[in-house]
Amino acid sequence: MIIPIEVKQIIERLESQGYEAYIVGGCVRDSLIGSEPHDWDICTNALPNQVRDIFEEEYNVIDTGIQHGTVTVVVRKIPFEITTFRSESNYSDYRHPDEVKFVRTLEEDLSRRDFKMNAIACNQNGIIIDPYNGRYDIIHHLISCVGDPDERFEEDPLRILRAMRFAAKLGYTIDFHTSSSMFTKQHLLRFISAERITDELHKMFLSDGKSLYNILAMYSLIITFIIPELHATIGFNQNNRYHIYDVWTHTLQAIKNSPMLTSSFDTCVLRFALLFHDIAKPHCYFEDHNGGHFYGHSIISKDMTKPILDRLKFSNVEKDCILDLIKYHESDIAPTKKSIKRWLNKIGELKFRLLLELKEADTRAHSTIGQHDRLEEIQQCRCILSEIITAKEAFTLKDLKINGNHLMHLGVSEGPEIGRILRELLQKVIDGELENDYNILLAYASRM
Repeated sequence: MIIPIEVKQIIERLESQGYEAYIVGGCVRDSLIGSEPHDWDICTNALPNQVRDIFEEEYNVIDTGIQHGTVTVVVRKIPFEITTFRSESNYSDYRHPDEVKFVRTLEEDLSRRDFKMNAIACNQNGIIIDPYNGRYDIIHHLISCVGDPDERFEEDPLRILRAMRFAAKLGYTIDFHTSSSMFTKQHLLRFISAERITDELHKMFLSDGKSLYNILAMYSLIITFIIPELHATIGFNQNNRYHIYDVWTHTLQAIKNSPMLTSSFDTCVLRFALLFHDIAKPHCYFEDHNGGHFYGHSIISKDMTKPILDRLKFSNVEKDCILDLIKYHESDIAPTKKSIKRWLNKIGELKFRLLLELKEADTRAHSTIGQHDRLEEIQQCRCILSEIITAKEAFTLKDLKINGNHLMHLGVSEGPEIGRILRELLQKVIDGELENDYNILLAYASRM
């Protein structure tokens, strides 16, 4: 384990004053897994005021949570949390302990942590202290609670979603006793704030598609406890030759097919749009001699999703993007420059790119009937889009080689008429009727 020099300096300073100090938690776990740690946390038997006294003359010390035993020491502009060995009891708000007691040993401190893989410590020489056998879980790709799972989830029910998130991110399996307790205690999630739940869901949805699929499939009842509107999709038979899965399984297959994009925002928006894109199907099912149909389900799915996103406190930017992707996911997109420029003008480049990703993931979760042709059209759209962007072809008003000032020089009065003329010019450029050239556009505008 490569330990930053700043961490070693902090531990050495504490030890030189006669205290114990260890690296603990996620940074140790990540190092053992082979991932690069992002945060380095230190625990010690020194009391918070003693930690402050040791460091405040030389470093900036922040009372992060001194009542709970944590102070932050800033070394070379990098913050490091130092927490006194502690035990916790009674979580009346299902998050914060009603009582924190400082304890004497590292093992007592590790006993309060959520999962065994997070209850591993090491000293500055890299020697591992693992009283709860967290390395066994890492080696065998397991997630299990420290001690009684019921107690751990009663302390903070969000740990249920954390277990799912770790399992999805790492491709691990949640052990039987921990998994059983997650279902038993899922009702406690109603005490958790929407912001905390949504934050965990975002982290979970940034996992590999296959791992995410496995966890969402195994813990569907927990997801639908959080979002009960999804429950009707589980096992709902589509009775349609273009579908081979029920609505929920199709949804999960589509998420499984979705890629990890370069932006975490784009990845989450895409996958949440897929989670909700068919939520209305059970409510608009119609059957005739040709089988099942879901007329208008895109619009109804969008309408059903909006209050869910509001309830879960999604950002306005995310909501706007997710709702548009759901609204347009069934729309036909002709693989022509004219069609794609119109889409770009309507929803913008980012949404259009994400819409193509959504349509591909959705299509791959259908039956194979007509699938090849639909996928080929999506790829053609991507190629044409690339040509449009590379050539900097016009699809928005700002792309036009003429603007409102030019029109006013022609004698057009400032006001709505300028916007009307520019929109008409843009439409003709998009449709290929006019070239995006200053003189050509000015001459046409003068005739208008």
